[in-house]
Amino acid sequence: MKKITAAALAALLIAVSLVSCSLSLVPLTYVSEDGTLVNKKLGLSYAAAPGCFEAAAFGDEYAAMKGSKMTLCSIPGLDASEWLVENAPNGAPTVFVSTALTIPTLAEFEPDRLYICYDNETILAINTIDDAALINKVADAFMTRPDADYPLAGSLIVRSLKFSSSKFPGLYYSITYAVFPEGIFLYDRSSGRCVDGSGLLEDYISVDN
Repeated sequence: MKKITAAALAALLIAVSLVSCSLSLVPLTYVSEDGTLVNKKLGLSYAAAPGCFEAAAFGDEYAAMKGSKMTLCSIPGLDASEWLVENAPNGAPTVFVSTALTIPTLAEFEPDRLYICYDNETILAINTIDDAALINKVADAFMTRPDADYPLAGSLIVRSLKFSSSKFPGLYYSITYAVFPEGIFLYDRSSGRCVDGSGLLEDYISVDN
């Protein structure tokens, strides 16, 4: 009878551990007709949230999609039966939301802090704004100003505005602030909504910050 080497035993234990962890995750089935991830037994159903929603942090692995290597994590501060995030912290992870919920608008998100970041940066903020009046002014401008055409090229400054909210801890509502020769714009890449962004954050955003 052959002896099991220490290396082989270690590899076996790791494999067993990985299988055990995988079995403990909530299994989700992809429904091609509507793009949802569901677990009928547990009454769970998730859909990809609009791209303006980003996870501020990753919790524990919670679910795994059947027939795929993709796993999903909880978002600290949020109920995992309502919000999850794709386990891809080094990429552009998709946030998933329960189909039983109504996707909040920026106003319904009730932002109470605004991070100004280099475009697509989720960690390093150039400026942080806690002024409730200014935050509400920016959010209201994005929600209510008339539609504008977002220029296709020639940007002078592009920043990411990441709103956070104590109502939805662990999430950012992210839109783009861009300066072009034609003017300043607030733009949501996921919905295509674009409005005039002038008279809002000029004191906080320039080519130097």
